[in-house]
Amino acid sequence: MSDIFYYLRTHGLATLGNRKDGEEDEITLDLNNNEIHPSSLSNFSALDVIEQPVETGVSDQQLQGPDVPWADIPSDLLTEIAKYLESRADVCVSRAVCTNWRASFSLPLNSSILCSMLPYKISNTLPDFISKIRPFHLVTSIVYLIHPCSQSLVPSKSWLVTIEELNPGKLTLLLPLRRAAIKDLPENFPKFLSLSDLHVTEISREYNFQNAEERWCEFSSSDCPFDCGVHSVQKVVLFSNKAPPTIAGTTAFILGTKGSLVALELGNHSDKACWLVRCGSVYKFDDILNFKGQVYGIDRKGRVYIISYNEQIICRITNDAIGTGQASDRHKRLVEFRGELYVLTRYSPEMKISFCVYKLNEEQHKWDQVTSLGNKILFVTPNVCFFVSSRDCPGWKGNCIVFPVDSLPSYTQSSRPDMRFFRRASREFKIGVFYMGQTDGAKLIRLYPGYSDLFWPPPSWLSAT
Repeated sequence: MSDIFYYLRTHGLATLGNRKDGEEDEITLDLNNNEIHPSSLSNFSALDVIEQPVETGVSDQQLQGPDVPWADIPSDLLTEIAKYLESRADVCVSRAVCTNWRASFSLPLNSSILCSMLPYKISNTLPDFISKIRPFHLVTSIVYLIHPCSQSLVPSKSWLVTIEELNPGKLTLLLPLRRAAIKDLPENFPKFLSLSDLHVTEISREYNFQNAEERWCEFSSSDCPFDCGVHSVQKVVLFSNKAPPTIAGTTAFILGTKGSLVALELGNHSDKACWLVRCGSVYKFDDILNFKGQVYGIDRKGRVYIISYNEQIICRITNDAIGTGQASDRHKRLVEFRGELYVLTRYSPEMKISFCVYKLNEEQHKWDQVTSLGNKILFVTPNVCFFVSSRDCPGWKGNCIVFPVDSLPSYTQSSRPDMRFFRRASREFKIGVFYMGQTDGAKLIRLYPGYSDLFWPPPSWLSAT
């Protein structure tokens, strides 16, 4: 059954439907139940959100499934498939396929939209780990690429935006490269967004801890059960041994900004719920991610590890260091794309900002340097990195890396190169662009006309939907 669900996810639930002559039938929306209504300038509430075409990942011909009579799938098989739908959004997309599917997929009682089991309140009974004064929640945020379905609006600008769900059913718009809440939406921003006129692509999904008062979670070394200096959370990766995922079967791997990695078993309130991840003398990591159903980590030398959550065992799979010289003094970032694992490193020759990309050679257990990204754009955020095809970003050229200020910081927290590079950047667009093979380093995004429109302001066609 997991193979069936994997097929549906990788081929995109958006492609399901009755097809004729090789074309997709448009999935229509009940606009009375499928609108996003702003309760404030940045907080949104929704009911049957995203019951329309949604893809998982970058659009490509590989995501187009074969000609399959989806409407003829037996109801008992649909019932089994429904068990693997992780979010209300997945259910809504499935219900939009046809009448048969709508009758087979019941809307969950849980009002959470992005993830059925989140947001999740972390118990304050955990000993010496989570603040007992301020309740923290594990939340979901998703980076979406949005563009209009109407052919009359092509060519048009796409919009890259992050949506976060701190409270069930309440969505907050964030700037994707800064993770700052959008509080100054234009006056002509539509009160309702009709999703039937929008094509939405899920680019990246991430998790983090937050509370109602602040948009970050802090731990002091004295509050942590391990003397590992976990002061603030850099990234959270969830790993579940159940399908569909449940809180009781999920472990959260929490990466601190200073490199310490802690595993927290959600739903376990005992003193054994937390453990420090380390491999011999190595206990500081630069990044973690879920890759091919396992948790991977990379240390400060660029060596890769596979982490076993249930046996509390960590195994090193590469031994060679990467990022020698100045690059060895900075954090490294992992990124997955179509079943391949990459790592991004940064160096600053002569106070310029440059990057190197490597791809993991799984057979030889080593990193191979990448000289070109082709038509892909690599975006760097405070928590994750992700690829997007330049074909999905009108006006952009591929083979580049887009990064905000303080990306891949040094271990000493020195910001001299960034201060010099971004001194002429506007407050809203402290973003740089580096083209692979560019010998003179990165340049500010303002030097590339139209590039910043991908982030802000919201495109004018939103008002026409």
